[in-house]
Amino acid sequence: MVYRGRVQNGRVVLDSGASLPEGAEVRVAQVRPGLSEPVDDALEKLVFLYKVHRGIEQADAGSLVSHAEAKARLAEWLD
Repeated sequence: MVYRGRVQNGRVVLDSGASLPEGAEVRVAQVRPGLSEPVDDALEKLVFLYKVHRGIEQADAGSLVSHAEAKARLAEWLD
C-alpha cells in the first residue's frame, strides 16, 4: 500500500485518512518534481513491463516451455 504525505517542520505528515499502527515500519522515498512516484519504483515497473513484452515476443515466436518443464526447472533452481 502506498500512502502519500508531505514534510512539515521536518516531519512526514500523511495525507488525511491515512492511518498506520504504532511501530509500523515504513519506507520514505522522495518523489521527483513532475513524477507521480519515486524513480526507483518507476524503473522497477519499466523493467517488469520490458520482461513481459519480451516474453510475449518469445511466445509469439514459438519459444514456449510446457508446464511440466517449468515445474522441473523451478524444482532444480530451488534445490
